[in-house]
Amino acid sequence: CITKKEHEVSGKIIIHVDLTLENAVVNMNYTFDNFYINNKKIEGSVEKKRSRTNESGNPQSHIKRNIKIIWEGGSYATINGERIREWTDGKDNDLWGDNVFSVTGSSIITKRNGSVTSLHIKEPLIRTLACRFIISGVVQIEGNSKTSMLDYGNGECDDLATITNEGMSYEIHINRKKWQ
Repeated sequence: CITKKEHEVSGKIIIHVDLTLENAVVNMNYTFDNFYINNKKIEGSVEKKRSRTNESGNPQSHIKRNIKIIWEGGSYATINGERIREWTDGKDNDLWGDNVFSVTGSSIITKRNGSVTSLHIKEPLIRTLACRFIISGVVQIEGNSKTSMLDYGNGECDDLATITNEGMSYEIHINRKKWQ
């Protein structure tokens, strides 16, 4: 079938859900059965654990990804990593716009050409639902024998971030573009 964003998909995504009521935890495991997006085969798994309360008393989701994307001809890329998203503010009322989330984690991406990029969140990424952009946090990016830092700012709602590489800093715009 064709999705709303005009991607052609086929195959199955199998979701196993395990709900534990006594400690308010939902575990979801996603696996792929002959699944394709735009003629690229997707293999691997995604594990999600959603907890009503973490050690700080906040709702939290923990996601682990182990994905392999295979192109026609056999070349492939992999994505391995984990992310923790904690709902830190606004959970105690019915107002959606004051909700604030903190995201931590890391990933390793191996591209089709064999190059490896690692991403590590050094300072939690902060997102409020009143803004469509990440408003603060720092990500360390390592690849091609270089280390860069991506700084999302001081909490203002804007599309600006600063990338620092080899002592040089550049302000960039964070845009949401449609994936091709």
